[in-house]
Amino acid sequence: MEKRTEAAVTETAANAEKRETETVTIGGSIDDSPWEGCLNSVNYRIRRGVPVEVPRAVAELIRRSEAEKRRSDALLARFASGDGVRL
Repeated sequence: MEKRTEAAVTETAANAEKRETETVTIGGSIDDSPWEGCLNSVNYRIRRGVPVEVPRAVAELIRRSEAEKRRSDALLARFASGDGVRL
């Protein structure tokens, strides 16, 4: 019985590598606006808070996009805090 389970796991891993997909869940609640992006002339609109299987290249694009959004929010927080920033 264990051999069948191991074989199924191995087969699933092999299929995942073959398809080159990844399951991602984008932060935020379902009520937030969806993540939108384009890669190789294919547009993607993904709901936040829902696990979705996407190509690995799109998963990397999502990770980089979300990291840039966090960096941008951190930089802009200085101007929105009300403390003032000398320009």
